[in-house]
Amino acid sequence: MKFRITAASLAVAATTLFAPKADAKNILVVIVDDMSVDKVGAYAADYAGYAPTYLPDTPTVDGLAAAGLRFTRAWATPLCSPTRASLQTGVFPFRHEVGTALGESGPASAGVDPNSFNMLAETFAGFGYETGFFGKWHLGTEDANGDFGVPALGTFTVEPHPARSGWDRYFGILGGYPGAGRSFTDWHRIGWTMNDDGYSADETNHLTNRTSKVATDWINDRTGDWLAVVSFSAPHSPDTGSSSWEYGDEAGASWRSTTDLACLATQNCSNEAAAVYQALAEHVDLELEDLLNDIDPAKMEDTLIFYMGDNGTPIAVQESVFNQVGRGKGTTYENGIRVPLIVADGDTWLNNVSGSILSPGRVVEAGVNTMDIFQTAHNEALLISAAFVDSLTFSDCFDTTDVFCGRGRQYGYSETFTTSGGNISTAKIAVRYGHDKLVAEYCPALGGCMAEEFFDTSTDFFEQSPQAWVGVRADRLRDYFTNLHTPVLTSWAYDGGALVGFCGAPCP
Repeated sequence: MKFRITAASLAVAATTLFAPKADAKNILVVIVDDMSVDKVGAYAADYAGYAPTYLPDTPTVDGLAAAGLRFTRAWATPLCSPTRASLQTGVFPFRHEVGTALGESGPASAGVDPNSFNMLAETFAGFGYETGFFGKWHLGTEDANGDFGVPALGTFTVEPHPARSGWDRYFGILGGYPGAGRSFTDWHRIGWTMNDDGYSADETNHLTNRTSKVATDWINDRTGDWLAVVSFSAPHSPDTGSSSWEYGDEAGASWRSTTDLACLATQNCSNEAAAVYQALAEHVDLELEDLLNDIDPAKMEDTLIFYMGDNGTPIAVQESVFNQVGRGKGTTYENGIRVPLIVADGDTWLNNVSGSILSPGRVVEAGVNTMDIFQTAHNEALLISAAFVDSLTFSDCFDTTDVFCGRGRQYGYSETFTTSGGNISTAKIAVRYGHDKLVAEYCPALGGCMAEEFFDTSTDFFEQSPQAWVGVRADRLRDYFTNLHTPVLTSWAYDGGALVGFCGAPCP
């Protein structure tokens, strides 16, 4: 089944489907890489006993939270590519079939097929929006000729994957990070502008700075409505790690140098990896500050801003109570999928006036997914709802002060997977209903089933106390997974032609 959005499914007359709305909003989505709730100042105080040594200073992000809504129970997927693909398609990974982090070459790097989905930028372009994507792409490298990989240095004329996905302007890296042996000041960038040639070159300007500056210039050059995604690669490590202070601080005195970061200047940090991570995260916050300050105020006043993380913080740099064995990026425990998600009205952020969000500065406890930005952006900017998607709007949270947005208990879902020859190689899932949660992993040792654990996250956020639930409380979590996948015969969960079942026990 193709998940195309049609005039009929949108219940909009064909004559007006592609007409810009008179009250349209600009949309700005900011993505940070490998940065969960434990590394954002506005979230850190939510967790009792959390006392990190290397907590980044994030006043810009904290300011966005004060100008809008801060979601405290937002999920992504455990890895970069699935989260990013779901953001742009509005569907879960088992539908778009990107279940793990993608490489840069070969058929496995193809990524999302834009011909099978109404991509986020395609729909906005259809309503007259100009669309720009800046920074880390990481959801496919297949170009319009069916070739895979990063274009060679120099001019190229074949549409790259971002252009195939509806973006008029693209500037950044197609892969997940600068690459082996490279850094934030030595990276291979791709540039594409609609109705023009592309250009690929090696860059020595800092990737974080360059991403912010090119995005700002493009936004300020727009004369109509626009959709922009600014996707920072930091604080993801440039390769397998960094011991160079310049990765985090090329600007010297402009940095928020703390005692923790000062250790990098003499290379005598007690935890150099954590300090470099902190520096990279603070660099992003500074560049985000510049981005928001430098956007034309008239444009900012009519902009809705979304800020999100793409997955959990890497285990290597988790600290204090977040430093749990077997938790973090790559897992479906809370440490691996609970991420910062903030939405703010640009007019409120800029001028401290009432905007489209009632009582800004609120905390929202409703369970949401970063993928829900897809539907919310459609609602708020285009005044439509997309059909045939899993994404659910959180526009209902804008005009109520209820911390659960007036909702009852709802389901949530996250996953990561790999397959081989039509069979499951690896799979991890999470299902929640309210605060009840199932975490399961594909277990060959038990005959090829999903080995599950149950947790009550209202009292056990770090999931240290598995529950022995039976009956309805356990079955509704298992049943949600089964019912979600059952109609989708292309899902990874059909292992050898049969839907994978549950083991009834953890994997040994």
